[in-house]
Amino acid sequence: MRTGEEDEAIKWLQTSVENNPDFRNGHFNLATMLAGRGRLEEAAHHFGEAHRIDPEDVEAHLEFATALGLTGQKEKAITELRALLEIHPNQSGALLNLGILLAQRQQVDEAIRAFSDLIQIGESPEAELAAHLRIATLEAERGMEESAIGHYRSAIELDPRSLEAYLGLASALGRTGKFAEAATEYSQVLALDPARMDAHFGLVTALILSEQYDSAVVSLEESLSQPSAPLALKHVLAQLLAACPDAEVRDGDRALVLAQEVFQEDQTLDHAETVAMALAEVGKFDDAVELQSRVVAEAQRLGQTDLARRAQSRLEKYQRG
Repeated sequence: MRTGEEDEAIKWLQTSVENNPDFRNGHFNLATMLAGRGRLEEAAHHFGEAHRIDPEDVEAHLEFATALGLTGQKEKAITELRALLEIHPNQSGALLNLGILLAQRQQVDEAIRAFSDLIQIGESPEAELAAHLRIATLEAERGMEESAIGHYRSAIELDPRSLEAYLGLASALGRTGKFAEAATEYSQVLALDPARMDAHFGLVTALILSEQYDSAVVSLEESLSQPSAPLALKHVLAQLLAACPDAEVRDGDRALVLAQEVFQEDQTLDHAETVAMALAEVGKFDDAVELQSRVVAEAQRLGQTDLARRAQSRLEKYQRG
């Protein structure tokens, strides 16, 4: 429907409900159109009127509560959702919205109960997926990582293409020190969406922390082939090639080329340090000392004491060769 036609429809419905205040369909349709226009307070009023006219109208009651929540009337929305669930305890939309509102009010245990009830109903895979993801997020936020991991895995079983589930699972695995498993899940994300830069960073971090340095280099090279690859990925590759704990993975010459390219594009102290690191790796210690000395002096001038201290420690290593 075009904008002009929508305006006319809204006017017609407004006149209809003014002339017949008990016209349920008029209130409901008007509320739906107002909500689509972002006029949520008006929409909430008319959804409420539709519910008033027919208290057994589950759809109107749910939309009324939803609109209340969207207009910031969360306590009133929770009250309405609980009233609806008293009559229809298996109403999945009400359980989902109730859980969301309770979570927003930091009533985490109650929110998880609502989402768990939604899972138990088993009404639809979509509703179960949403509930598992919500519970996983809440559990992760309060440090219950193993529970979060279980719910993320359940979400993946329901939807093997859920990027949100794979990313959540990978992050939770990483936070529990299961870096190799985290790398596997980040790889699943990239198989589904190669352009996800957060997954590229997550994968290389997990590979490095699990000491899979060869795989980390390969992963970075693949990431840099993406048109949207940020400069930070090239910087990470330069650092890895310059200072990898595995001497067989280090490649000072290539690290220096990459580090100089990064520094030329963005002349930060971090990037200058990486150039110095690569210079040291290829045995050019005098050049490394000169550049690292400038980094230390500039960090001190800027009052960046932590950076200056770390840079000084590296400078002393280069001075010792």
